[in-house]
Amino acid sequence: MKIKLDTVRKTLRWGLGAECFSATIIKTVTEDPTQPTAYITPDGLLGYNPNFTEQYIRCPEDLFSLLLHELLHPLWGHFLRAGGRLENIAADAVINAVISRLYSGPSLGGQLFTNLYKARGVGGLLRSGSQLDAEPIGRVYRRLYPAPYAGPNAHTFPLTTGELIRVLRILLDEVQVKDVLLLGSHREPGDKISANGEVSTEDQSADSTNWDRDTLGQIAGDLQSAMGEPGGWGAGSELHQMMQSVLQTHLGFREDILLRFATTRRVDRLDGKRHLELLQRVSPLPIHPTRLDLVLLAGGAYPLHFHHHVLEETTQRQGVALYLDVSGSVTSFLPQILGILHRLQGKLTTIYQFSTEVVETSLESLLAGEIETTYGTDFDCIATSVLGAGFERAIVITDGYASLSATLREGLQQQGVHLLTVLFGGASECKSLAPLGDVLRLDEVCA
Repeated sequence: MKIKLDTVRKTLRWGLGAECFSATIIKTVTEDPTQPTAYITPDGLLGYNPNFTEQYIRCPEDLFSLLLHELLHPLWGHFLRAGGRLENIAADAVINAVISRLYSGPSLGGQLFTNLYKARGVGGLLRSGSQLDAEPIGRVYRRLYPAPYAGPNAHTFPLTTGELIRVLRILLDEVQVKDVLLLGSHREPGDKISANGEVSTEDQSADSTNWDRDTLGQIAGDLQSAMGEPGGWGAGSELHQMMQSVLQTHLGFREDILLRFATTRRVDRLDGKRHLELLQRVSPLPIHPTRLDLVLLAGGAYPLHFHHHVLEETTQRQGVALYLDVSGSVTSFLPQILGILHRLQGKLTTIYQFSTEVVETSLESLLAGEIETTYGTDFDCIATSVLGAGFERAIVITDGYASLSATLREGLQQQGVHLLTVLFGGASECKSLAPLGDVLRLDEVCA
């Protein structure tokens, strides 16, 4: 199959949605016989081996699987720099399972992978429908593609790419994985590195640090919207959760959420509320003369300046008071949260960190890892800060495990404060802050 730019964009819009951003990422398509399969670079070049596509890309579903596999590489790029072929196989096994199970419709259940790999041997890890029960890697395989009615207690290790790599290191050796064909380009031992430490253009396609964060965020938004829910035990829900976790590191707060909880007591670089305002202007010409101007004209007096009223659109400056929980219990979740906040650069200038004290810090410093915490946590310090600043709205990002005194809660309610509480880390409720506004999960406010 000869791949053209128009075909690529139509395929992505068909699989991820008519308005998907991902369809605009690829700007150039070229044949590249030097590469075994295909790759996508950060600047939008799709290179493919025509012999490979002629043999394996036979329909839109196959092309969708190939393109999505390559787009998932930068989203999962932090797993692909381990440097070994075995590590790359583990990462591809997870990516192919995600495509086959979470995007089963537009990929026909990962048809490309079932045509590309045999049902037995190491390659069987990279496709559905393999026959590996009698092999050492069979239990690993069932974590990615659980058998029907397997039951919830059939697992022996957490489903993460890192754990999968560790298990494969025990079960396999480099000889067994030597001849397995991998889609895309992967950095492996012996690859040439330039003087400045960068890998070649092809290898950069598998490295998330070379892709623009906003671009990755847009891709993540498309994938989240199009992702389905797999059925079955174990890897059904676990695979979905793992994919959600990866996507959230690239997503940002929805614009409508930020604007809905904006406060006029604080100024950031948000688009302000626009409204029409009746203003009085003067002009030497009677463009929109007032009644007084008309009376003067009727009396034979020609005013030096005419007064006229006009409706003009004005913008009210506003910002967001965002409080981030940095207590000891949330340390492991901060990288994910900071990944989301990174996309607010240019919109928010400062953020309030809180534990048992509130500390205002620049977003830039926070993203650089400058955390100030007392390791404990309570919501009283937030209430005191909000009341002192006179905020009418605020956003609180927390795991929900803290308390708020009845006196301060009443003070917030009397002032008419409306809080949006955003929960992470698995919590589903926050009784202390629920009386003050909506309580949502992190994935519900990201896009």
